[in-house]
Amino acid sequence: MPRKRRILVDLDAIGADIYAEWLGRFNARFGTSMVIEDVTQWDIGKCVPDPEHPEQRTYMYAILEQEGFYRSLRPLPGFIEGVNELHEDGNEIIIATATQVPIAAKEKMEWVFEHLPFIGRKNIYIGYSKNVLVADGLIDDGPHNVEAYRSEHPRALIASVQYPFNDAGRAHCDLYVEGGYKDMAATWKKFVEFFRNNR
Repeated sequence: MPRKRRILVDLDAIGADIYAEWLGRFNARFGTSMVIEDVTQWDIGKCVPDPEHPEQRTYMYAILEQEGFYRSLRPLPGFIEGVNELHEDGNEIIIATATQVPIAAKEKMEWVFEHLPFIGRKNIYIGYSKNVLVADGLIDDGPHNVEAYRSEHPRALIASVQYPFNDAGRAHCDLYVEGGYKDMAATWKKFVEFFRNNR
């Protein structure tokens, strides 16, 4: 029987539909029509429609500090089913996510408990240096995260999904789902298949 593996799973844009709510709140405030395709850099503040506007960039970041923001996020299609399948395959799942905002950390944990009740407190990591965690695999959309993890753990299996802002991470991934953000249900099926086929 194969040994039990540990897989780190990111939350924002991998499990939780953060951009729909984030851009929705921004558009409601400024009467704009930003969509995910407008987010072409990891630093979303640099992608606001009017960089000279005195409030747009500041407000974009402030949304992440609003009480109730993270609790309002919907699970991305395929996420709950995919994580459950990986768990049922005998893998240990660690939710690895980042935030500097205390209310966001609390709400992220509550979100995980609601949608993935089999994940205990010990299996949630909130921090920016995911590469300090030793695991067999990583599922993450952050180019800086996959690069750092590849450098620290060269034998780990790394899977990611293409967004308009993260192409820099492609070279560090074993699986990089082209255009996958447009159909996350199909992307999560590919994630599950990838880990099942690479034991």
